[in-house]
Amino acid sequence: MSKQDHSGKLNLKSLPMGQTQFLKHDLKTKWIEQILVEAQENSTIDPQTQSTIELELEVTRQQAPRLKDYLIIEGKINSTYQLPCVRCLENSILKMDTDFSVCVLDEDLEDDEAFQDLDSYIIGDKEYQLYFTKKRQFNLESCVHEQFFMNVEYLPLHDENCLGLCPECGVNRNLETCKHVTKQ
Repeated sequence: MSKQDHSGKLNLKSLPMGQTQFLKHDLKTKWIEQILVEAQENSTIDPQTQSTIELELEVTRQQAPRLKDYLIIEGKINSTYQLPCVRCLENSILKMDTDFSVCVLDEDLEDDEAFQDLDSYIIGDKEYQLYFTKKRQFNLESCVHEQFFMNVEYLPLHDENCLGLCPECGVNRNLETCKHVTKQ
């Protein structure tokens, strides 16, 4: 892999036209590790314990009259991460397996009326989320960060039948009983 693969940036000009490059990243890549650390920052757990994140990308540079020089990125994020259960605060081990499709256009097109209010663009029969370069560089790190956090479980439960904490005394009702009665 080239240096750009680890930096979180893709230089549009350095990618060969019409060819697909396959990129893989995991916790050994610092910016990938930081995404997982950020996801778990409010947890009282070790971010490395039972937590993983793997990213697979297919990046293709293409040209078309309307889109000019652009990238198609097909991505897959696989992750196991930990967050506290929203009911009892016990660790929840969660899994993410998500795919995403991105079309990256040159920044010159960002001001074009045809693209101004669009979040996605259809090429052929497939819809792609729309992103733009800055000085012919694409911030892959920012894109992957966004894709990851759009798919994080925001109300994690360690068990769907979790009884939670007693609102009166704070005891974990999954482990102990207390004298307080909860209204349903």
